[in-house]
Amino acid sequence: MDWPSEPVRLWSLGRRDDLDRNTSELIATQERCWREAGPVLRTSESPQLAVDEGGRDLVLSVPALLERAGQPFWVFPYPLADTELAGHFLSVQQAAARAGATAVYYAPEPLPLDGAAPTPLFNPFELALRPVPSGEALPADDYAMWWPEHAEDRLGGSDYGDLLRRIYALQDRYGSLLGGVLRSRIMPGFPPSSSVSRVFFPPSVVFFKVIGPGELPMQVSVCQEKGLRFHFPVKLSTRSQRLASLRVMERHLAALGAQAEADGLQDDAALLGPDEESPGAWWSALQRFADRRLTEQDWQGFQVGRVLNLPPES
Repeated sequence: MDWPSEPVRLWSLGRRDDLDRNTSELIATQERCWREAGPVLRTSESPQLAVDEGGRDLVLSVPALLERAGQPFWVFPYPLADTELAGHFLSVQQAAARAGATAVYYAPEPLPLDGAAPTPLFNPFELALRPVPSGEALPADDYAMWWPEHAEDRLGGSDYGDLLRRIYALQDRYGSLLGGVLRSRIMPGFPPSSSVSRVFFPPSVVFFKVIGPGELPMQVSVCQEKGLRFHFPVKLSTRSQRLASLRVMERHLAALGAQAEADGLQDDAALLGPDEESPGAWWSALQRFADRRLTEQDWQGFQVGRVLNLPPES
């Protein structure tokens, strides 16, 4: 179709730092035009699960998500028309196609796509989770880390259990780095950065409500004993969504850890001391306990890491 557009009144030329400003201006200018032509704005800053040029999972923050006759459109505003941003859009275009979506861009002038090469989309310092505003509730559901879907399901030896075991092994070494990334993403007052500070998890559990890949509602919890955990909606999520989200988490932890090792940084265990109980030890004990309990009780309704769907703050 002919993509609808009207002139954008103002473009900030501050490049990526002003993406939010450009997106807001784009939506304000174009939404009526989109609506009249058919595409409907679903949301802004939408985390979308994608597969990159190497075939690996990542979560891409889509500035504006539109839909027309069931077809999703990923809309990206660019403040300049240079080869670097053209390369970014080429990668976005390929990732969108693999996800069954169509990528569209807005810029002050056409991007020089013919002279550009795709650029990597994965950035270990940017984990695309959208925080749920204070006062808003998540959809009614149980939220948990894992649950059996068949009578014979167990954590030990399963692909799901092995993935969580690897994640906890990485958390034991460099979980504080992912804590820094999350702080900049889902805690107010900390803008995204090209570097990250270490943030050790608090003694008591803290919960954050977020929108994850594919607009999936999630609860994220952090504490010293149990580490960083993703709690997925039992009825609203699929196993493939959960596994892909956890693979993204593993990828971020591995990349942050590799960079820390290259920079000669001490791991968390060395900084915290040998007496600190590691999240990995907690998870190993919980996994054994869960599998033992599943041999003793009905599997239906059994959930690991279940949290309450807390009401919105008053």
